[in-house]
Amino acid sequence: MSFLFLVVKLSVRLGVGNPDRIQDEFVDFQLLSESALPPYVEGMALDPFWSCIASIKTPLQKARFPQLSSLAFAALSIPHSNADPENCFSALKKIQKEERENLGHRTVEALFAV
Repeated sequence: MSFLFLVVKLSVRLGVGNPDRIQDEFVDFQLLSESALPPYVEGMALDPFWSCIASIKTPLQKARFPQLSSLAFAALSIPHSNADPENCFSALKKIQKEERENLGHRTVEALFAV
């Protein structure tokens, strides 16, 4: 399975861009010389890197990788773990104990907000 296939599949899965256009932009991106790419240092956050990629222009001053960069930002926004939902369920478990089972929806929401 090629990386290009995975990129196109991800675009379909996330509903970002036109898969054919993303495929074209990805191939174009792979053909860029290293000097045309923004510098990347290991451990650096990826969103500034992709912001630089999004700002690369064609000779006609149009964005060169609009859909590929949108896909990258969408992929970067996916949570890396399930810690946030786990924390929410833990907090809810503390709020809704057996002796508090008759709490109304608004009360639970108010307690959860605190």
